[in-house]
Amino acid sequence: MGPPATARPGAEAERRAALDLALRFLAPRPRSRAEVADRLNRAGVGREATAFALSRLVEVGLLDDDAFARWWVDNRCRHRPRARRALAHELTARGVDRDAVGAALAGVDDEELAVDVALARGRRLAAEEERAAFDRRVGGHLARRGFSGGTVRRALDAAWRRLRPA
Repeated sequence: MGPPATARPGAEAERRAALDLALRFLAPRPRSRAEVADRLNRAGVGREATAFALSRLVEVGLLDDDAFARWWVDNRCRHRPRARRALAHELTARGVDRDAVGAALAGVDDEELAVDVALARGRRLAAEEERAAFDRRVGGHLARRGFSGGTVRRALDAAWRRLRPA
């Protein structure tokens, strides 16, 4: 695809440079469309070249906010679990629209996730500490990950029962 007949001199080179920069930015991990646009903007890439790079990446399937949101949620749930509310905030901050965020979060169950986190965090603590210390330390960990008070309480109860059976 060559430059349009009315393109200014150097426009094709700027488009190629924008596309190369965007591809390098995408190489380590998926990104949202807004993240790529912001990166190109911070690098001083012009509007026309940015629009070209974004549309080309979308066209070839390398830039897809729906896929990015699903990847982000899956990655977070496996490696650094967060509550749905916290995940939604992270995705929104990365420029993902509400529909894509909602679709990506459809399968996330805060209760189940909070219990899993409490069990993982509390395994060592349950053997060493009393219930009040367990609740304070594990509960604080859950709260910092965005889980609501009720969810934290239920997760602590479930984890304590599993880790310290009567």
